[in-house]
Amino acid sequence: MSRSKLHPFKGSDSCPICGETDGDCRYSTDGELVLCHSHIDFDPQHPDWHYVQASKKGPWGVFRIRKNEVFDRTEWEAKKLQRERDRLERQKEHAKNSLPIPDRDKALRKLSKTLGLSRRHRQALLDRGLSESQIETGLFFSIYPNDDVPPGIPPNLPGVNNGKIAAGGVGIACLAFDSEGRAIGYQIRLENVTDSKYRWAKGLTSSHLADGELPITVIPNGKDNGQVWLSEGILKPFVAAHKHGLNAIGAAGGYFSGAANQIKNAIGPYRQLILCPDAGDINNPQVMLRWSKEIKFLESLGKSVLVAFWGQKTKDDDDIDEIGNLESIEFITPSQFLEMGKSDPLPFWEKVKRLVARDRKKNRKPLPSPLPTKREAKIYDRSNRLNEWASGKYILDTSPTGSGKSYDAGTLNPDKLGVNDIFYITNDPRNVSTPTLKDWPILEGRHAGLYCNPLGEIRTRKRKDSLDRFQEKGLRANCARPFTHAALANQNISHGIESATICQGCQFLELCRSGKGDYDYLNKRAIALESKRLIAHPASLPNPKSYDPENGFDYGNTTLIFEESELSCNTTKIVKVSVKDITASIAALAKKDNDLFLSLRPLLDAVEKLLSEKQPNRYGIDGKTLREKLLGLIPSDIDLIKLKEALTPDLSFLDPFSENGQDIAEMPASVRKAFAESDRNLAEKAENQALKQWIPELINALQGKGYLSLNHGVLSVSFVDSRFLAIINEAAKIIFLSATESLENLESRTGLKIDLISTGGDIPENINFIQVSDLGRNGINRGNQQKRMVKAILDHYRENDPDNTAVIRFQSHCKEDDDQTSLKHFVNSQGTNLIAGVTRLIIDGLPCPNLESLRHDYAVSTGLNPYGEDFDRYTRHRILSIIKQEIGRLRANLYPDRIFEVVLLTDYDFSGLIPPNQIKQVKAHEITPDAESVKERTNRLIGEAANRLWETGEKVTERAIATVTGMARTTINRCRAFLDEILATFTISNPNSNCGQAENLTQTELDLINDATDYLAASSDDSLLTEFEALLEVFDRNQWAALWGFIPIPIRDKLLNQLLAIAT
Repeated sequence: MSRSKLHPFKGSDSCPICGETDGDCRYSTDGELVLCHSHIDFDPQHPDWHYVQASKKGPWGVFRIRKNEVFDRTEWEAKKLQRERDRLERQKEHAKNSLPIPDRDKALRKLSKTLGLSRRHRQALLDRGLSESQIETGLFFSIYPNDDVPPGIPPNLPGVNNGKIAAGGVGIACLAFDSEGRAIGYQIRLENVTDSKYRWAKGLTSSHLADGELPITVIPNGKDNGQVWLSEGILKPFVAAHKHGLNAIGAAGGYFSGAANQIKNAIGPYRQLILCPDAGDINNPQVMLRWSKEIKFLESLGKSVLVAFWGQKTKDDDDIDEIGNLESIEFITPSQFLEMGKSDPLPFWEKVKRLVARDRKKNRKPLPSPLPTKREAKIYDRSNRLNEWASGKYILDTSPTGSGKSYDAGTLNPDKLGVNDIFYITNDPRNVSTPTLKDWPILEGRHAGLYCNPLGEIRTRKRKDSLDRFQEKGLRANCARPFTHAALANQNISHGIESATICQGCQFLELCRSGKGDYDYLNKRAIALESKRLIAHPASLPNPKSYDPENGFDYGNTTLIFEESELSCNTTKIVKVSVKDITASIAALAKKDNDLFLSLRPLLDAVEKLLSEKQPNRYGIDGKTLREKLLGLIPSDIDLIKLKEALTPDLSFLDPFSENGQDIAEMPASVRKAFAESDRNLAEKAENQALKQWIPELINALQGKGYLSLNHGVLSVSFVDSRFLAIINEAAKIIFLSATESLENLESRTGLKIDLISTGGDIPENINFIQVSDLGRNGINRGNQQKRMVKAILDHYRENDPDNTAVIRFQSHCKEDDDQTSLKHFVNSQGTNLIAGVTRLIIDGLPCPNLESLRHDYAVSTGLNPYGEDFDRYTRHRILSIIKQEIGRLRANLYPDRIFEVVLLTDYDFSGLIPPNQIKQVKAHEITPDAESVKERTNRLIGEAANRLWETGEKVTERAIATVTGMARTTINRCRAFLDEILATFTISNPNSNCGQAENLTQTELDLINDATDYLAASSDDSLLTEFEALLEVFDRNQWAALWGFIPIPIRDKLLNQLLAIAT
């Protein structure tokens, strides 16, 4: 049979295996062979195409038409021709609607002049080594999605849609120029993205030119030496050309052959092409394959081709636009360059190490020790609980969940505690489930309306929702300006300063105070504060006297009871800072105090640069790294009081009469109504005009009085909530309730000396735990297999026992699956009685809080460095605390006659929390076969096939197993170790008993191998390697592979480990 020529899948021709059209996959002209770049070493089980093997000539998987399928060549050719006709039709339509080059040039120059460059983007280009004049020559401009384009811009200009800029994010427009210097298109260099940073402009039309090619860029630079330098990208060649004085050409992705017409025209004046590979290209086989193809194309154009090499072997080296000069460049031939990309064969011992590593499980990091306990709890009887609470000033009660702490708190009255009033503080005041607390008045916060979710919980409406003033009265918005208050709080404007101004200018002020209008926040709040007992969210508590001497609340005769104090008594505040906030602060400082501005500018510029740069990984930059980069930039003589005065926010937009020296509060309601703005407009002004307060907090955090982290272009700065701390210190008495609170941590974050009491007890004995051990940690970020297995388990329990099954999941997973009945980690999985008495609880995944968020809390509350063993202990304590609280939602101790079951969908080690005799580990498929992993399914099918062949007396070969299972032989081969384990249970003397190995062996050879494996099995560990060496001398070298295939897996593992020990 003649060898068919291979062609890349392009345009309308897509790979039938993976569906891609990027040219990386190939097909034969006879239609019977496909080389798929996306499925190199695994079989996707395609119904029409059979996976053969990984190609030895490139990064492809080889596929052939399945033999049981009838290949209709006529139909295949017809479909191919139709796809080609469709592609040509689309290209023709695009050419018809494409904007001519002169019009593109005119429009792009107008966009550049009108939109201009932001200061931040200009600085980014200067940092790349361009001068101001070069930046102007390059026509760079800033891209902000949905910005209006100037009049006269053609609607079919790429990057424009309905008169606005169409883009996937903020970035810099990097223009491409043709040989005549005309602007022909642009790529957007997006901010804060890790993949696909450069994207072609796309609006009503794509960036393709009339002939279907994407633009390349040509930078002649006036150098007449017959050379032109070719590099990947649009911005990179522009920078390199001006930095080094080169003639340069660039193509996105280095895909020069994809713009053959432009390339032929661009290289016409030159005799020699210099290729500039990026750093690390030679270590990437796929990139080297692309270079091989591009070199072949460029050489076909009749030009001399050389490759510039300056030692750019790894990603850490410089690209052509980053090197300081051209002195270190060596010019090599394309064949020499391509030879560099060929990897050397692995040394023998490296192969051995990799073989051993496959079967060796990674050692887990040792578990942190528990948090230290300096004082033991005083054990008391529940019947004496109220007396114990009344006996001390500051008390932490760590009695177990379900022991009635909240219930007894609801029976308290101020006289019992010797105070005037009691505030019960919880993070979810509208949804208390304890009967004795249901009649306590709620100190409501401002909100834009409420709704009842499927679990019967009352939740606040979000800003994106419209205000519905005609809903049920109890759920209506209680404030006309909730979003304005929230926006100013987000700007870290001091609590209370903004409230008076906002309320005084509100047209509904009098009605709100009287409670006779649509909004009654002030009236209801005043009534609640007159009550002797009330429930409040910590943020809704009134300001203390020390914070607001004139209008503050006197906590001197008040008892505070904190429910789940780990959550409700958090003394950490965080302000989030964006580039916009930095720009505003720089402008304000420069205007108000130039000396302060000049002294802080290095620090502010460094912070702005960090926010604009590509982050090193998906986790961002931690506080330790930020402190190392920024601490030395703080001026030694900085006056924080003076700095705070210079940054005082201007809230005049809340009072339109302030410019005339009048106060809006003095105006009658009719005047206030005439000048009233909508809440949404005021909120936007608050976000854009009120200066965010963050620089003093940043300085304090860098100096160790807080913490900071940076992720996705947002700087988070944490600090002590001085207002909340003042409330705690002024209270007459405080009772902290939590089964899992750490006394040492609570004392550290409050500064109080606290008595520790408890009724004693631990995890109830009537709970059995099932831990699914093969899902991994199973956190919030999961692979598709984890998601599938978890769904199968949840579906199994919900279908078979829906009335007795409750689930706690991550909120994002609930949204993905439209799951409205599960409780949610961190949201409503603590302090609730919604699932009390339910006999089965599934805890889906490990509820580990974000580590950077934990570092913020730890650093602020303890003042300690949030790294090392102490922080690890704190993190483990928090994880186990959350799990213990979630287990406690069953209230199992209240139902001693019932047996409860908790299913843990994580392999986390719960030693120290769950008694060993109460927990059983299982694999997912033991709960339901639908939850088996792909590997387990493959192994099961192989095992079933091997047994079937064995029982029928047939040869157990890879080919036979593939026939029975319908799987590819390569799949069977990858499971060889498992197959050997199965075959080890068969009688080895039978020549049919070892898959594939026995097919070419004589009976004598099989008997010899049988004796050898028995001999090794009887050898001690000390003599195993010596005996194995002796056996190798007995066997011919061509029999070694067969011998190795018959040696049982446990003995192989011992041999490899001993060999590796010698090698290292």
